[in-house]
Amino acid sequence: MPERSTRDAWWVLASVSLPLFAVCVNTTSINTALPAIARSLDTGLPSLQWVVNAYILAAAAFVVTGGRLGDLLGRRRVFLAGVALFGIASVLIALAGSVTVLVAGRALQGLSSAMIVPGSLSLVGVAFPPERRNAAIGIWAAVVGLGFAMGPLIGGALTESLGWEWVWWANVPLVVAAIAMALARVPESRDEGELSIDVAGIALLAAGSLALVLGLTEAPDWGWGDGRTLGMFAGAAALFAAFGLVERRQRLPLVVFRFFRSGPFVAGTLGTFSATLALLGAFYFYNLFLQSHAVFDLSPLETGATLLPLSLAMFAVSLAAGPLAQRLGPRAPVAGGFLAVAAGFWLVSRIGRDSGVEDLIPGFLLIGLGQGLVTGPTSAAAVAAVPEEDAGEASGVVNMGRYLGGSLGVTICGLLYLRPGVGSGAGEAARDLAVDAFASANRGMAIVALGTAVVSALLLRRQARERHHPAHAGALVHTAHHLLRGGSGAPSAR
Repeated sequence: MPERSTRDAWWVLASVSLPLFAVCVNTTSINTALPAIARSLDTGLPSLQWVVNAYILAAAAFVVTGGRLGDLLGRRRVFLAGVALFGIASVLIALAGSVTVLVAGRALQGLSSAMIVPGSLSLVGVAFPPERRNAAIGIWAAVVGLGFAMGPLIGGALTESLGWEWVWWANVPLVVAAIAMALARVPESRDEGELSIDVAGIALLAAGSLALVLGLTEAPDWGWGDGRTLGMFAGAAALFAAFGLVERRQRLPLVVFRFFRSGPFVAGTLGTFSATLALLGAFYFYNLFLQSHAVFDLSPLETGATLLPLSLAMFAVSLAAGPLAQRLGPRAPVAGGFLAVAAGFWLVSRIGRDSGVEDLIPGFLLIGLGQGLVTGPTSAAAVAAVPEEDAGEASGVVNMGRYLGGSLGVTICGLLYLRPGVGSGAGEAARDLAVDAFASANRGMAIVALGTAVVSALLLRRQARERHHPAHAGALVHTAHHLLRGGSGAPSAR
């Protein structure tokens, strides 16, 4: 590769890394800012679940389509549109004077992330030749992992020093710089092919997910037997059933259901779903608990620093998980990782009224260790269970499972933790209520992780016989290639 072309390729990587880092930071930093947002907008904590869920649900519905649009309409064009939309959404959120505007801004951010994440990876894949592509994608994936890991700390620092609005104002200079760099240094590329957008599938998936999350969120207030609650659940079931029927008739569906005939694919997809459910759910209620006036009353910055061991343990272990799975197969790291996650949640659940923040750290480290072990190998197991030519479609299914798991995690943990009276008041009674709810939410996540460990151990036994192509050596590189890709197969430029 000529020296000039090499230099241009690294400029492409630098250009896409700025908004990619901002997207990943915003995914986890929002949780640290939630109590400050609740006070600023004079709203209750339960309603702020939608601030988190609007982002995740929008990304889940559009991530596959975002990747396909970039491949066919132009990778740089769609990427830049996503970056611009991300900047506009950030300004809208920073200026929001109501929860409604805030939720709308977060939904736009979710849509923009569905264009930025797969688009940035595709641009990097096109810019580098095969012999250098893995190294470049490894850096791309490290940016993703670092953004997720540093999000709580960055969000806490900005919220405490400048105000919660600056979690989003800080995106603006990154967006401006990224657009300028991309226009100057990133060439356009696209694939040949038919532009096909599964509008019906997107609409049914989004509507069904929204009805399910709305029913779960409002059930404590409406009542589990209330007609509105039952109506939401019935509506969600009907919409998901319609989604299944529509997808079976689509030539380019969002979900290829025949993949689920493979046990390892089911295990890998379920593992990705459960890992994100537990991780994003935990980040949500851990931030609320640590900043609760009735318990530790930590500042946003102190909360971010307290969660840093979990994030950094996950990031560090994920670097070794891929080679470990390559040597041992996915069964041991996936099942063992979920057992570690379950043990970590169980350990954290044993906190008492006289416990200190330091008593949470061992459990946090175990959760981070387990999450690091499963993040790459779960997606690797799913994609390795299908023929290589189906890897793009399989990764789209896994990716949607990741986002939907995150949304349900926030919703379920909100149900378990945000009992009536939690988050308001002080004194021993308020502390006991918060600690008991915190323990209950942790036990719920431990059960999810333990169940996933059992299913993974049973279904991944057939992985060796069903593997059609090798998994990548590194967990982060594999995640970059298959989990976060919304497109369809390896990139090729025209």
